[in-house]
Amino acid sequence: MQNLAHRDESLIKELIKYTSEAILNLSNRTSLITVTRAELSSNRRKVFFYISVLPEEQEDQVLIFIERNADEIRDHLKKKVRVRALPFLRFQIDYGEKNRRLVTDILNEIDETDETL
Repeated sequence: MQNLAHRDESLIKELIKYTSEAILNLSNRTSLITVTRAELSSNRRKVFFYISVLPEEQEDQVLIFIERNADEIRDHLKKKVRVRALPFLRFQIDYGEKNRRLVTDILNEIDETDETL
């Protein structure tokens, strides 16, 4: 059982690495697109990629871009990742990362306010 979990973890790391590489190669670099994490479904048929986008105003356009280029991303993964059946790719904004940045900004503001008092 532990071996299976390790194999899934290794697969996820590879998928993140090569998905990031494909997005970088396909993008026009007007925004910073980062694959922050990925989750593999229990049946290993889908992988959910969570992305962050800067500037945040570009998130909708980036999701459209990624969905439009999903076949090219998948083709890149087929060349790079050794797996019997490549899972279906799903992409979404990583709201956990957005919330973490918001909390960090608020904490920094509190620290700045404390220093001025």
